[in-house]
Amino acid sequence: DEQVGAVAPLTVRPDERTIDSVGLTLDVTLAPFIRLTGRPSEEAASGRPLLVSPGGGADAYRRSAWDEAGGLDERLAFYGADIDLALRLRSLGWKTVAAPGAVAVHLRSATSGHRSRRARESGGWARGFLLRRWSIFRSRAFVRALATESLVALADMAVSRDTIAIRSRIGGWRAARGLPRLRVPPGAVDREIGFVESLRLRWAVR
Repeated sequence: DEQVGAVAPLTVRPDERTIDSVGLTLDVTLAPFIRLTGRPSEEAASGRPLLVSPGGGADAYRRSAWDEAGGLDERLAFYGADIDLALRLRSLGWKTVAAPGAVAVHLRSATSGHRSRRARESGGWARGFLLRRWSIFRSRAFVRALATESLVALADMAVSRDTIAIRSRIGGWRAARGLPRLRVPPGAVDREIGFVESLRLRWAVR
């Protein structure tokens, strides 16, 4: 299919029977959620939730699509770069598809460490950056995004006993100042993920 610009493989946990991810989905605030995580590998071809982006692991990109979109934004480290690229590809008319027959084993958080300071800083920074870059606070999702980020940052502060979640989001927001504001392309978010569900999904992966 000449319209396919990105492909998400099936990544499995070390038992090689449980899905780690088949790409990512996004809610209306661009909060990312891992697709199909924890389910049997036999369900990897499921069409729900909506596939929006590869998961930043063993992904594949068409060279012409990559070049047209400008590749990864190097300001984003560890988290968010795959989402940003997927949205730019979709804006240019490229599709993202899953290839459940392409399988890799993924050791989650092996690079940055689960909930390490580095991972939390990078994730929060990316969140603030993308909210501003993709004009979420100028969209109908503004109130929901503000409420969600406030609750998540406060919960993280209570658990971790620091202000990294807040400071990193502010840092990412400031870094996007002056950049051209982008608009989320049609069909790029899963509108079936409601506010309460988004909070549940966020906490489930912590």
